[in-house]
Amino acid sequence: MYTVLYLYRAYRMSHSQYRENLAAIGIDSTRILAVTFPARGISSILIPIDYKADILQILQDNNVPQALDFNPLDYKHIADSRFRAMSIPQLTCIAAAVHTDRCIRTVRYVKKHNVAGVLKFFLSQSWIPAATAHDLSLELLPASC
Repeated sequence: MYTVLYLYRAYRMSHSQYRENLAAIGIDSTRILAVTFPARGISSILIPIDYKADILQILQDNNVPQALDFNPLDYKHIADSRFRAMSIPQLTCIAAAVHTDRCIRTVRYVKKHNVAGVLKFFLSQSWIPAATAHDLSLELLPASC
């Protein structure tokens, strides 16, 4: 199974730069399945659950704070000015749709042997609908013989 850690970041950077920064403090970048930037000043890393304790220790040793209170579904992270006049329920729906889209892109990005597990994790978090997970599995996984 997998987990997501949310970390603060000071400035904009590419995914590869971010992975290099994590590698520089001792995090094995091959154990990071995906990096996303879900909100201004926040990054997320998708990792195997069995690597979580090691990463948390490395982060603590290097004074890298986690964004423990970050919620990727919070409407407050919708920064696009086009949505400024919308109601909170509308913004909440948009935040959920944006997060679902981010999860779908992540599933398409991870290596094929991780797709099923990542889909299962996202389903367990209610981050993607079951129908979407089914469609992605048909699209990305080899057909059974």
